[in-house]
Amino acid sequence: MLQTLLHPLTENPPHISSYPSIFQFLTGQNFIKLGQQVHSHMVLRGLQPNAFVASKMVAMYASAGDVNSAIVLFDSITSPSSLLYNSIIRAYTWYGFCERTSRTYLGMHLLGLKGDCFIYPFVLKSCADLAYVGLGKCVHGLSLRTGLEFDMYVGTSLIDMYVKCGELSDAHKLFNEMPVRDVSSWNALIAGHMKDSKISNGLADRALGLFDEMLQEDSEVKPNWVTIMIVLPACAHSAALECGRQIHNYASEIGLGFHSSVETALAAMYARCGSFVDAQSCFDRIRQHGKSLVTWNTVISAYASHGHGTEAVSTFEDMIRAGILPDAITFTDLLGRAGRLVEAYDLISQMPMQAGPSICCSVLAASRSHQSLEIEEIAARKLFVLESDNSGNYVLLSNMYADVGMWEEVNNLRTLLKLQCVKKSPGCSWIEINGKAHLFLGGDLSHPQAKEIYMLLEALPEKIKSAGYVPDTNAVLHDVSEEEKEHYLTTHSEKLAIAFGLLNTSHGTVL
Repeated sequence: MLQTLLHPLTENPPHISSYPSIFQFLTGQNFIKLGQQVHSHMVLRGLQPNAFVASKMVAMYASAGDVNSAIVLFDSITSPSSLLYNSIIRAYTWYGFCERTSRTYLGMHLLGLKGDCFIYPFVLKSCADLAYVGLGKCVHGLSLRTGLEFDMYVGTSLIDMYVKCGELSDAHKLFNEMPVRDVSSWNALIAGHMKDSKISNGLADRALGLFDEMLQEDSEVKPNWVTIMIVLPACAHSAALECGRQIHNYASEIGLGFHSSVETALAAMYARCGSFVDAQSCFDRIRQHGKSLVTWNTVISAYASHGHGTEAVSTFEDMIRAGILPDAITFTDLLGRAGRLVEAYDLISQMPMQAGPSICCSVLAASRSHQSLEIEEIAARKLFVLESDNSGNYVLLSNMYADVGMWEEVNNLRTLLKLQCVKKSPGCSWIEINGKAHLFLGGDLSHPQAKEIYMLLEALPEKIKSAGYVPDTNAVLHDVSEEEKEHYLTTHSEKLAIAFGLLNTSHGTVL
């Protein structure tokens, strides 16, 4: 095949039209040396690439990892075409040059060149990565004019852009208007609900609702392994164990029961929902070569969070024997939960890259558990920068200040929250009864059984105090009277959920 393509180059002189098919054949083949030789052959014969030939050359260089040559070649063309812009925009997106993708697309637009179903998804991906919702909406408008809004790839890219930019209502509106949806568009919307559920209560349930729609008999699109991986955290977020089991059963029915990524997600879900035996079972089913670092970290974290320190260390040693190198997350589970916080902090400080929010959160939570105020302050300050809008980080540090009576620092944190316009997310708890998850907020009065719940909680303290229980009010943030602290504890969202469970289950049921 290659010899046939190269044969026209032996003509004297060769024609410029002989080169595009050669560069197209070399694209994705990683034959960079041969591509450079063909390019040199063209230059030595005084042939200058036009926009069409350059588009093939840019694609070839980018696919072989030589993005610099692709950029130089693109810049040398005085009359670029849409096809050439397509090649360089694709290259920029591949290599994560989001800003360049955006600028290049705007330059293309200024030249009067129109985008198409191949260019728009790459531009929209960059808009999503940069949170450039304004540019994304401009692309949306142009896709409307050219009739591409409901192209499968463009439509899905638009949904993905909107959800990553926090415009979930726009994503939902577009999804509802799409005449044909594939599994990718469903996955994008479900992922959007899961992303937003981290800061907005109840959206995890909406993600599960979308998943249920896909399972309906009249649904033309069924979930794939990506859908299952996306939606399982919704069960963990809502502590909906039975729902998670149903998804597990479905995954087994469609032949995904032994998919390593699905099993890892299942192990994480079971561990988060408190079913450690099931989490361990999922881990054990994954073949040795299919256990990635994420898989090992998941089970080590599950052991640690359930108080099985010996098993966590033993699993860590198994991971090393399997040839998997640990990362900072692995050590933070091991060191942080073991109370070796100085070592955990030193490890993070020596990392070649900046520690992300998940690592700092682990150290913060471990510092809280082991009452290490100095390390907690350091971890919290880092999180104030990494996650400036996450009120939970402020609350954790504030609670620790309150534990040791540092009320001035507590007030300073409250002031900082107000100055930065950070809204405190209300505490919430879920309980699953008969396959349905019920959500409770602290001090919630909206539940249909609120009256019965509060009557039970009102009578409960005296009964358990007579049995020797003493309320632990140290965790209550406010510097108020002991009676008021006990009231806050009584109306805690967890207490409301437990009371609801006691009222609606038979004697002996595990809640």
